Amino acid sequence: MKLAYADPPYPGQAKRHYSNDPSGIPAAEVDHKELIERLLREYDGFALSTSSPALHQINLIFHGSDPDNILHPEVRTAAWCKPWASWKPTHRVQYTWEPIKFKPARPKGTKAIPSTRDYVIANITMKTGTHGAKPGIFCNWILDLIGYQPGDIVDDLYPGSGAFSEVVRLRGKV
Repeated sequence: MKLAYADPPYPGQAKRHYSNDPSGIPAAEVDHKELIERLLREYDGFALSTSSPALHQINLIFHGSDPDNILHPEVRTAAWCKPWASWKPTHRVQYTWEPIKFKPARPKGTKAIPSTRDYVIANITMKTGTHGAKPGIFCNWILDLIGYQPGDIVDDLYPGSGAFSEVVRLRGKV
């Protein structure tokens, strides 16, 4: 199977978070419509990280504006719940979860393909040198979510810190 994980700058956030990022991630907005079309066209399974404020925009791309017209019923939403997250005193309601849009390559579980939850609870990373770097627990959960098995091809479309690619490398050795 050919799988992908995309963790692009979230809509409207590229310049704010990546203007001086040491990873070299461009501080340019991503065309999410083009990205989503690529994920749907090129991959058997994928996961796309986004933000809760952008979820409506991303859902419109995946599912259209008509609530009865579900363009891609195989695409679901999962949640990364962060018990410890960056606290912004100017926000009355804090951002302590992030949505993940995903399409599993293997929708059915078996003894060889274990089931997983549609949420994960994991703290954010700190001082990794790259804004938005994901923790290993999260990266392993993404692989489970999209149905990864050793031998699958996995593309990390926005490598940033390299954490996800490293987890894929380690899982491939198991």
